[in-house]
This record gives sequence, C-alpha cells and structure tokens, in this order.
Amino acid sequence: MSSVSVGVRIPSNLYEKLINHTHKINTSKSEVIISALAKYLDATEDVPLSVKVANLEKRIVLLEKNKLDKT
Repeated sequence: MSSVSVGVRIPSNLYEKLINHTHKINTSKSEVIISALAKYLDATEDVPLSVKVANLEKRIVLLEKNKLDKT
C-alpha cells in the first residue's frame, strides 16, 4: 500500500494523550493516527497490525481479570 504524508495541527492536550498512548502500546504516532482515522472512516481493514495486536492484548487482560473476579 502506498502512503502520503499529511500535516495537521492538533491541540496540545490531545498530542499528550497521543504520546502517552504510543508509549503504553509501544507503537508509533502514525500507526495510532492511521488506526483512529480508519475506525472513524469505517475502514477497519486499514488498521495497522501492531495496533490490532495491542487491542487484542488489552481485551485478553480484561477477560482474564473478569474471570479472576468471578472466582
């Protein structure tokens, strides 16, 4: 898939959240932005694989936590 460069201006508080999220899931700003844009535009097939894996890992943690809470 080819790609293009896009420049945008975002509020500083949103940028801080972006940086925190990239550190949390160990991915790039580009991958998070691509993922968010793909979800917003209902083009989830374009979500980067690393973001999909990170989301699955979060879901597994929640499922395991729920399972432990029920026992």
